[in-house]
Amino acid sequence: PLLADPALKPTAADVATATARAQDLLRLRFSTPLFRLGTADLIKAKVSFPVSGTADAHPGVIVMRIDDTVGPDVDPTLKGVVVVFNAS
Repeated sequence: PLLADPALKPTAADVATATARAQDLLRLRFSTPLFRLGTADLIKAKVSFPVSGTADAHPGVIVMRIDDTVGPDVDPTLKGVVVVFNAS
């Protein structure tokens, strides 16, 4: 039913905005090999969510840490990356 609602049809500007945001994410993904670890073992070793499930956690905010001091050195220029997703 939502797809049939003409009020929800995206405009050309909506499509352009979505495209620009997707391109931003792709640029970010390719900014460091840490965003492309490639194996489940590397992800398990290097990726953590430090405040998830703690009293310090804020609703709608996810903090992800990719620690390049653990296991093989994936990006020689960085020791790690911290990413904050703020859905609120």
